Amino acid sequence: MQFPPLTPIVRNLILIHVGLYMAEHLLHLPLHDWMALKFVGAETFLPTQFFSYMFLHANLGHLFSNMLGLFFLGTFLEMIWGPKRFLTFYLITGIGAGIVYSIVRYIEIYQIAEALQRFLSEPSYEYLLGFERKIAVNLPLEYQISIQELEGANGTIYLQQYGAWAEGTYQAVVNTGCVGASGCIFGILAGLALVMPDREILIFPIPFPIKMKYFAIFYFLIELKSGVIRVPGDNVAHYAHLGGALVAFLYLRYWERIRKLFS
Repeated sequence: MQFPPLTPIVRNLILIHVGLYMAEHLLHLPLHDWMALKFVGAETFLPTQFFSYMFLHANLGHLFSNMLGLFFLGTFLEMIWGPKRFLTFYLITGIGAGIVYSIVRYIEIYQIAEALQRFLSEPSYEYLLGFERKIAVNLPLEYQISIQELEGANGTIYLQQYGAWAEGTYQAVVNTGCVGASGCIFGILAGLALVMPDREILIFPIPFPIKMKYFAIFYFLIELKSGVIRVPGDNVAHYAHLGGALVAFLYLRYWERIRKLFS
C-alpha cells in the first residue's frame, strides 16, 4: 500500500500536538490543569475542555501512536475531502468523542460514588471488593491483608484504614483528566471504512491484505471489549475511542444529508 504525501492540515495538526507535548513535558507548563477533559462534576471542569483535551497526550508513546495514525490514515481523507472538510471532521469527531466519554464517565463516577458510600456506611470486605471492582484499581500492597485478619480483633481498624484509602482513591479518579487525539484517530478510521470500505491495507504482522471495513470493525470490537471488561490499571479511555468512531459514522451518514437538504 503506497501512502500519500504529508498533507497541510495533517502536518499542522502534528506540529500542534508535538508542540504542546514539548511545552508541557519539557517546559513543564501545567497544561493538564485546564486543558485535560475533567469529570463534569469536578470543580476543575471547563466546557472548553471538550475541545482542548484532544491536543494533549499523557506520554511519548501515546503521542507517537496517535500521530502515526494521523499521518498514515488522515492524509487519505484530507486528499479525498480537502483541508476544510477534513479539519471540520477531525474537530467534530474529537469533540463528540469527549462528549460520549463524559456521558459514560458520569455513569461510572455515579456508580463508584455509590459503592464508596456503601462501604463507608457499612465497612465490610464484600463492599470493599465492590468498590475495588468499580474503580478497576488493585489495592496497594500495604492494604492487601487476608480475610482472616479482617475478621479478627483488628478488623475494624483495618477497615477504617481502607476507608481513608477509598476516599482518597475516589477523589483521584474524579479529578483525573482525559487527554489525547485517539477519538479523532478512531473517527478517521471509521471515516475511511465508510469512504473506501473495500480498500485493502497491509497491517504488520498479518501477511495478507485486509479490507478497510473489516480492519475497522475488528479494531472497534477490541475497544468495546476493553471498555466493557475493565482490567485493573487500564487508564485508556476506550469509550472516547468508540465515541469518535460513533460520531464519525453519524456525521457521515446523517448530518451531511441534512446539510445538503437545506443548502
